[in-house]
Amino acid sequence: MPAVPVEEEKPGFWKRVWRLLTRGISPYAAWGALAAAVVPIPGIGYGVGRIWGSVLFQIGQWTNGVIPGLLPDLIGLSVLALAFRALVLRPGAVRFFYFSTAAIGAATGVLWPDVVAFMTGVR
Repeated sequence: MPAVPVEEEKPGFWKRVWRLLTRGISPYAAWGALAAAVVPIPGIGYGVGRIWGSVLFQIGQWTNGVIPGLLPDLIGLSVLALAFRALVLRPGAVRFFYFSTAAIGAATGVLWPDVVAFMTGVR
């Protein structure tokens, strides 16, 4: 009797992204790096990712008349792309921490204020 090939299920998009990002990193190290980017620093009250987002937001406030909203977007996305490239080329917990910090900063400092500005019309 001939063997019937069994087709395996392909993992979903988010599962493939998580595998790409955590390739070569133990799950505990990945969660630890993500927590290090989020957990508030004692005495400051914000995590490293939120501080980076605040820096990007302040850059947007300082350059509001020159290039409204474009400079922090370019800086945030450039740093995110560089951190992603470094993580994919040489995976490790420290690079995952850099990527997590850049992603959280871009989301809170650039993306969220742009969504609010788009919905309300107030920058």
